[in-house]
Amino acid sequence: MTTLKTVYMIWRSERQNANAALIAKEAGAVYDKMHGFLQEFDKIAVNLERAQKSYTEARKLLSTGRGAVLVRLEKLKDMGAKTAKSIEEHIDFVDVETVDEI
Repeated sequence: MTTLKTVYMIWRSERQNANAALIAKEAGAVYDKMHGFLQEFDKIAVNLERAQKSYTEARKLLSTGRGAVLVRLEKLKDMGAKTAKSIEEHIDFVDVETVDEI
């Protein structure tokens, strides 16, 4: 009986060692996957920053300053263009003197 217990303990120990090696291998694979994910996540952050910058620049061209399209359209409305709606709330910067100069 003692011999059987000893054999059982040896097999159990070998199984635990094999499992520990598999766990270590799997942990390394998960760690490497996380590294790849974090690299992609950083790329997303860079692209979001670029998109935000492009949006801001496009918005400036559209609505900021005296030559902006929205400012010019508002000037046309002030000159008598018939409209049912207003875009004035979308204009970020309007200097009354500048609008009169356009």
